[in-house]
Amino acid sequence: MTTSSQSNEKTYFNVHTTGLGFLKRIREVTPGGRKRDAFLACAISALTGTGDKPTYRYLDVRVSGSKAQELVRSYAADVEAGRPVLIQFRVGDTFSDVFVRTAGDKAGMPDATLKGRLLTAAALDLSMLQQVVQHQLDTRGLGYINRIARSQRDPSLRHCSLVMLNGSVDEPVYRYVDIDATDPTVVALLDQYSDDVQAKRKVLVSFRLEDLEASFFTRTKGENAGEHSPVMKSTLSYIGTIKVDGQEVYRDPSKLVHSEMASENAEAAPGIEGADVSPATTPQVDTPVDQASEQTAVDNVPSADAPESLTESAA
Repeated sequence: MTTSSQSNEKTYFNVHTTGLGFLKRIREVTPGGRKRDAFLACAISALTGTGDKPTYRYLDVRVSGSKAQELVRSYAADVEAGRPVLIQFRVGDTFSDVFVRTAGDKAGMPDATLKGRLLTAAALDLSMLQQVVQHQLDTRGLGYINRIARSQRDPSLRHCSLVMLNGSVDEPVYRYVDIDATDPTVVALLDQYSDDVQAKRKVLVSFRLEDLEASFFTRTKGENAGEHSPVMKSTLSYIGTIKVDGQEVYRDPSKLVHSEMASENAEAAPGIEGADVSPATTPQVDTPVDQASEQTAVDNVPSADAPESLTESAA
């Protein structure tokens, strides 16, 4: 018989990217193969940076949430006509992918884009943009700190590799992100646990990244030399919790004071850490869901040596 605690147990790690952006390229996609169903897809030109001079990050997403599908379809005519449609979004399973441009001055050249699943979306009035001073493109989840290096140019800067956990707890997918850290609190935490990282202990953190970016590199060694491979880049702006080999060694002090939400999450899914990330400046569509208990992945994660993508120069 299934107990209440078993029915409430979470079984997935989620990487969630949230922000504001413009709807683009709404279309129905029919994959090859008889057993593969058609699906709704769209693109989002996500806003990041200052309100008066934003930068755009392109996300090509499959529309998964039922309400998100309704919203996207309702604005298909506006997008087709070139009218701007501003949305607030939450994308899950974010990753980078390489493609080859087919038109324009860069036709035939490789490039990279962020991909994922559009889980939730809400349409916003364009006047909302006038109120934004700083656009937040935030990515949250759980991951392992893989390596830490001091910048030779800036003593206050740290470079590190983050291995994000995504998918099933039993067989998680590992997404590598090449990140910088400049926030003094984050830098101090990385320095404090750098010996553990160097000793190949499993340093698991709940994190928030800012301004996730897709890129690619060209392999120069081995049998895959010349191949273009995707990589993500970002800034590590916040660490909520740290566990070393499964033992919690740090929790954001503000979370110890404001722990009501964390207690509710713990009752629903013991061992949750990803939900500990503090709210972003951009208002959320809703509360992130289905963060997993991480213990199985802690027990089974392979040694997270930096892949070649993080040791070669990115394009």
